[in-house]
Amino acid sequence: MKKLVIFCLIVLLIGGGLAAGGLAAGGELYGTYYNGALHPVRETLHDADRWWHGGVHWREWVDIDGEYHAGWFEDVPADGHPLDGLDPLAAFPTVRDSEPVSELDIRLTGGAYRIVEGEQFSIAGAASLRTNELSDGEWKLRAEAQSEQQEVMITLPAEGNFFEEVFLSAHDCTLQIEPAIEAEEFNLTVQNSTAAGQTSANDIDLTAAQGTITLVIQNPYSDYQIEAKANDGNILLNGTAIAGTDAGAVRACLGDESCPAELDMKADAGVIEITIPS
Repeated sequence: MKKLVIFCLIVLLIGGGLAAGGLAAGGELYGTYYNGALHPVRETLHDADRWWHGGVHWREWVDIDGEYHAGWFEDVPADGHPLDGLDPLAAFPTVRDSEPVSELDIRLTGGAYRIVEGEQFSIAGAASLRTNELSDGEWKLRAEAQSEQQEVMITLPAEGNFFEEVFLSAHDCTLQIEPAIEAEEFNLTVQNSTAAGQTSANDIDLTAAQGTITLVIQNPYSDYQIEAKANDGNILLNGTAIAGTDAGAVRACLGDESCPAELDMKADAGVIEITIPS
């Protein structure tokens, strides 16, 4: 064991001597390998110093040419562009398996978001992504906007856009849903947020703790058994208050058990406005 320790020390001393000689001769000491290239120790130490004193974050995105970028970049300014000039145009979810996506679990915080239709699942804009992956047939996305001025775009595929379950949560933000989301179950929760959109889901569950939900339901009124509960908030159906302070009733039940679909709404201190064809 002693001989092994001595041998290791000798190798270490020789390596240190060669490194010192190389540096003295104007060479470069490399210590890390990532993104397909060796990087010098001075660069690593410089990056570590910047990270320690704040102002840099790990960024991943795919640019307009489909090229993947990743690395430590300085804070994103108000226009949403990293200071090295690379535009985080879109971030595609990490694919864990090849199952068709049948569920969405999207939770958004801060800033402004817009859900649109496009070619594939992606998110574009100045947002910090805690989770962005496709796994077991579910797209799980956790995003926090980094700019109040720039809208973050969330893209759903235009074709085959039917989901078994959709869960959307908006906290301290605005959310605009452009496509009419088709789903078996559609859940939308807002906290200090404003959300607007449309759906043709069979079972719909809406919660406005604080904030506003404005939703157009494409299926006919006769399809739904409706239950509305409101404490300090208000729930309106086709412009008429059915529960809450304006209605003078905490709860309202419409339709009957024979209806094939359900619409459940709860407004603690928020407002839910529903438009549905008669």
